[in-house]
Amino acid sequence: MIRCPRCAGVLDARSFTCGGCGLDPAREAWVDLEPTDTVESYFDPLEFRYRYGAEQRHYWHRARREILLEVFRQRVPPGSRVLEVGCGCGHVAGSLARQGYRVWGADLSAHALEWAGRQGLERLVRASILQLPFEEEFDAVCAFDVLEHIPDHRQALAGLARAVRPGGQVLITVPAHPRLWGSWDRMQRHVRRYRDTDLTDMLREQGLEPVLVRQFFAALYLPALASAVFDRLAGGAQRREPPFELHHAMWDPPLVGRLAHALLALERQRIHQPTRARGTSLLAVANKPASASVQGEPGAPSRSSASTPHRSRP
Repeated sequence: MIRCPRCAGVLDARSFTCGGCGLDPAREAWVDLEPTDTVESYFDPLEFRYRYGAEQRHYWHRARREILLEVFRQRVPPGSRVLEVGCGCGHVAGSLARQGYRVWGADLSAHALEWAGRQGLERLVRASILQLPFEEEFDAVCAFDVLEHIPDHRQALAGLARAVRPGGQVLITVPAHPRLWGSWDRMQRHVRRYRDTDLTDMLREQGLEPVLVRQFFAALYLPALASAVFDRLAGGAQRREPPFELHHAMWDPPLVGRLAHALLALERQRIHQPTRARGTSLLAVANKPASASVQGEPGAPSRSSASTPHRSRP
């Protein structure tokens, strides 16, 4: 079911029109559900022209994409209907579509959706994670490195849980360890980093059953810790960060990029195994019980989301 963002009526699944208030959000390339949130809260819209190329080539993004594809291969049957919220330029969603998944991409940025339109997705939707109109619509709902940008991450997670059907799965990645907070987080406009227990507790608050919560990118942990310590000693928040495109160029020279990608990609085959190794990223997979039902109106805070968001940032 897809709710109208204006009157909460039910939208036609094909045309996205609302018989109640007359909303007709369809555009040539994507459906615009007129979110009241603004992308400028999280990114400079002009960054996406750099992000498209950087996320295609950068060793971190390539290794993460390979790990996520492995998680889907093991846990989500091909042909499943998948929603990626915060899809950005669509590289992960496009990779899933090429593996036989029926993928919808949702993002707050029209600039990002223009790039994501190149990925061959089933549908693109301009919507905020805080105002998702979907109720029990998808077999799997995912948000990869999105929640750390959202001040009210509990409300955002409630929207993800509402969008997945009973018996389906929610898949999430976030940056791990508050102690690693540093210049990268400020440049990416993060609000927090997470402990394992932070994410596990939030998933359970939404009635989801975590089946896998583990850290990954262990090879980056010590370099990231050293960088975070140096950042604090050098003045931290008082330092001016380089532009996004320059930062990526500095940290992905060709030889280093190839070696780093090969090292990080080794974790792909072990991603389903429990580990005590510390990593810079955190993956969670949670099931929505088959007996679960939708609670509350779309975009309305759940009981847990009404509380002050937990901020893990040091």
